[in-house]
Amino acid sequence: VDVKGRVAKIREDACSVRGLSRGRAALRLRAQEVESLRDRLSYAVGHFDVRDQDTRAMGSVAVDAVLRAVGQQEPFRNELLDALRQAKAILALPAPEPLSQHGKDFALDMYSGRDAQAAAQDGDALFFQLHEVKYSPEGIVASVADGVSLVAHETFLILSENGSQAVALEGRSHFTHIGLPLYATQAHFHRVRHALPSVFRRLVPNVTKYDRPEKALLAVFGHSLATARSARSARGAASRSQLSWSLLHKVRALHALMSTTTSSTHGNLLAELSAECESLLADPSGLRHTKDLFAVAAMVLLLNWPSENLVRLSRAVAHEALQRNLAEAMGKRSEIERLWLGWALIGTGSGGDNWIEELLSTHPISTPMVLGGHGYNPLTAASEMKVHGAETFTVAPRASGLVALRAIFSRTSPVGVPSLNDCESILQVVVAWNQLRQTHLSLDHLWERLDAIMVLDANGNDIVDSTAELTAQVETFAAQLPTMSSTPVLRTVVGDPHEFLLKMVHVGVLQRHCKVDLGNVIASVAESTRALVSRRIELVHRYPIQGATPPQSLGRQRTREVWGLAATPCDETLYLQSKRDVSGWHPTGRLSLKMARVDKHYRALGGTFEFQGPFDTFIEGLHQRTQDLHTEWATNTRLKDKDAYANSRDKAVQEMLLRLRWDDRNVRARAKLALIIANIWDGLSGMQTKPVSSALWLSDEDSVADSEWTVVSNSGAGMPDC
Repeated sequence: VDVKGRVAKIREDACSVRGLSRGRAALRLRAQEVESLRDRLSYAVGHFDVRDQDTRAMGSVAVDAVLRAVGQQEPFRNELLDALRQAKAILALPAPEPLSQHGKDFALDMYSGRDAQAAAQDGDALFFQLHEVKYSPEGIVASVADGVSLVAHETFLILSENGSQAVALEGRSHFTHIGLPLYATQAHFHRVRHALPSVFRRLVPNVTKYDRPEKALLAVFGHSLATARSARSARGAASRSQLSWSLLHKVRALHALMSTTTSSTHGNLLAELSAECESLLADPSGLRHTKDLFAVAAMVLLLNWPSENLVRLSRAVAHEALQRNLAEAMGKRSEIERLWLGWALIGTGSGGDNWIEELLSTHPISTPMVLGGHGYNPLTAASEMKVHGAETFTVAPRASGLVALRAIFSRTSPVGVPSLNDCESILQVVVAWNQLRQTHLSLDHLWERLDAIMVLDANGNDIVDSTAELTAQVETFAAQLPTMSSTPVLRTVVGDPHEFLLKMVHVGVLQRHCKVDLGNVIASVAESTRALVSRRIELVHRYPIQGATPPQSLGRQRTREVWGLAATPCDETLYLQSKRDVSGWHPTGRLSLKMARVDKHYRALGGTFEFQGPFDTFIEGLHQRTQDLHTEWATNTRLKDKDAYANSRDKAVQEMLLRLRWDDRNVRARAKLALIIANIWDGLSGMQTKPVSSALWLSDEDSVADSEWTVVSNSGAGMPDC
């Protein structure tokens, strides 16, 4: 009991966020180990406690065995040894530099009250807080909200119970992890190095998914750039000033980390990643092999390149991300839907580039994405695109194509892929970063100025002039960062509108992932459209309509391949009313007759039907309903009178146009369906017929001229007594 009390006091001191003892991590582990051993021993001899009035006694052999067994238990051996080695290594580090007033104000852990110098003296280091960290099943950082507030590594471990729970104190934003380090001073950064392995283990469950663990920090910083508009401080939303200083210090720390991490190929990791970025700038198609695009987006700010090259690489990352989003959205779509999107995005060439400002949806899109209609005719689409494929033609999306593109870009992005909102935020930060860089000779010069204002000068004084100058530059930087109300820089994201749209068509429509040949995209979409039309024409000719016998019985899947889907009511409420009316008038009878009456009555009420796609042409009950009418009229003398047959045939066709589901607003479909019905009627009457292609969208030579027909929904033949 006495041991437990003493150990508890030691552990309490080691778990105080304001404690100043070095090696507190090792001390906490040692206290846990002693408590564990004490509990094991207590359990082993608990049955012989005199207070329990247990009269049994342990022999010397039993006591020795228990003590040996307990003594061999070392539950925290590896962790404790690591903590002791780290504590010993930190003792050999140089003393931390005294901070300037600016350094004390910025580099402060609000939880422990210690600044970077005090934390470093205790062998600790400051890191930026992370909120709402989520991972993919593979262990990749899926989303994270980066913060602008700092916390010491040891403070985080204590408050989060060794990273097992969120840190949530009253009046402050809760956070779950720590991520990007603070450089502050050289001595402080040495302590950062010792804390990083622990940070990596808790930040990414399976850090080996990144070929270098440092890339996990790049991914986190990429998410930070993407969510700059909603950056958080310890007490809520961060100000632009807080965001600008935190971004500057994060880039500084990442630059120091990458430049001091060894590489087997380029000396240090910064040089290795810079070489990879140069390769991507020369050939952006290499981005297809990059799993986490956020890491590349973050790497841009570490490069000492001309401003235009930073924008080019950032735009290449954005285009790759948007192509992946488009490919993901279109992956399971039908071929006709993909070709419709190509037609809608290639457009007419007369819309200019004003569509760019409308690309980003300011409100969540709740309606389902519609990929069809709006004047699209696959029979003529290829020739339309061929006309627009001239060298002087500049693509611009139709209104329907822009709506579809906005809906696609409003979807949740795959893991590691920035959304359009993310890309826009990243590009806006890069543009602002370029302005800040231009006030300095190089990144190294910027780091010299930043490091200098964090510490006192040789005489122990603040560098007032330099601090004021850099503060003014950072405030200008802050004014250019994205806010919730700032105007999106979509033109910077898109770049060349013509090239952007053709890239989207190349991947989303043609589903090609090879290097894009912009000059061949329009021709490829047109050729794919012609090939699809040819296949569909071949199918409906293979299964024609000829006389009274329906085409051979096909399975459900094959039927859908040949004729697509049936037309559906445009007004479901009105259609239900029609069903109720017909059921009241005709409570009995064959189902085919009932449904024919329902469809006819629905039209009489003003209802219409529509096909979902341009190749949908399935007519439900076509042969059966026609046979029902023929049987009904067979008892009528008008069918027996040869002189009156032609007139009766025409009336039968008119009647069947009312009894079948089809879109009677389509004049071409009306003519073709009339031809098909007449063919079936002739077959039922024992007359010779010739095959007719079984598609309303395909004209035949014998189709009745459009001028000979009226709009059937306006006829007076919609009575319920049919």
